[in-house]
Amino acid sequence: MKKCPYCEFELDKKPTRKKKCPNCSEFIFVRRGELYTEKQVKEIIFKSKWLSWLERYGASEEMFTQIRERLSKQFGFEASVNDTIWGLMNTLTGQQEDLIDMVQIYLLMGDFVEEEGKDPEPYVRQAMQLEETRIKKEVLGYKKELGEYYKLRVKVSTCNDDIVCDRCNEISKRTYNIDDFLKKMPIPNNCSNPRGCRCGVNIEFD
Repeated sequence: MKKCPYCEFELDKKPTRKKKCPNCSEFIFVRRGELYTEKQVKEIIFKSKWLSWLERYGASEEMFTQIRERLSKQFGFEASVNDTIWGLMNTLTGQQEDLIDMVQIYLLMGDFVEEEGKDPEPYVRQAMQLEETRIKKEVLGYKKELGEYYKLRVKVSTCNDDIVCDRCNEISKRTYNIDDFLKKMPIPNNCSNPRGCRCGVNIEFD
C-alpha cells in the first residue's frame, strides 16, 4: 500500500522514511515498511512500552488483542490503546498468585494514571495494602517455623539509595521484637515516598 494514511492520496512511490504528503501536507511516518500517521506511531510506541513492562506478569500481544476486541464490542467502537492497556492491567491483577507481582502491577497502574494527569495515590495505597499483607505473611511464617526454638527479632532493610525516605531510614536503625513488629507494622505504611515503600525485612535470631 502506498496511499497516504491521512487522506489516502495515491503516492507515486512508497516512502522509506518520514515524508510530507504532497496532497494534505501531513507528515507520513514509516515503521517496518508500513505507513502511519503521527498519532498511530505514538500509539505503537505507547503500546510497546507498556506491553514490555507487563509481559513479566503474563501480558502478551494475543491478550492485548482479545481485550481490545472485547472492549470494542462493549463500547460500540474500537477501543483505544490506552483503554486496552488499562483493561489488560485490571485483568492481570485478577490472575496473580504472587503478592509481589500484584504490588508491582498496582504501582504500574499508578504510573499509568499519573501519565494521564490523574492522581496515582489510590493505586499506590492499594499496592501498599497488599505489601503490608505480604510482609506480615513473611514474618508470621518465620514465627511459625522458628519462634518455638529461637528468640526472633526483625530488622527493616532499605534499598539504601537517595530515594529512601527519612522515616524508613530511621526505622531501619531499630530492632523489633517479632510480636511488636507484627503489632505496629512499621512498614510499608509509614513511608513518605509518594510511590510507596520499597523496604523489606530481615529476621535475626539466637
